Amino acid sequence: MCTLGDPLTDMGTALAYWVDPQDAEEVQEIRSAPTTLPGTLTRAQLVERYAAATGCDASDMNFYLTFARFKVAVIIQQIYYRYAQGLTQTNVSRPCRRESIPCCVLHGGRGKRDDMKQRSLR
Repeated sequence: MCTLGDPLTDMGTALAYWVDPQDAEEVQEIRSAPTTLPGTLTRAQLVERYAAATGCDASDMNFYLTFARFKVAVIIQQIYYRYAQGLTQTNVSRPCRRESIPCCVLHGGRGKRDDMKQRSLR
């Protein structure tokens, strides 16, 4: 799934699923990819490489990460709703539990614009 328009929206979505080793435990629980393995780029490093490769201005990446995590929370809510209503036979996986929704929202985009590189991509 991708977005027509600003390509940073897609980068924000990738970052929303990207878990760093130092992320809070509740964020670690929703990890679905091996992004915490040694040698894997952090979110901040990924953004730096993307900006260097594309020449884009990634200074507002915190906005895109927050927006993407909100979208992920909505997706999780919808999957959980369908499961709770008996509209799907598939068992709800760990990332799609009702408890995961606040995690996505609370960890949406931390930090202030002036210290984005140090904190907000966490």
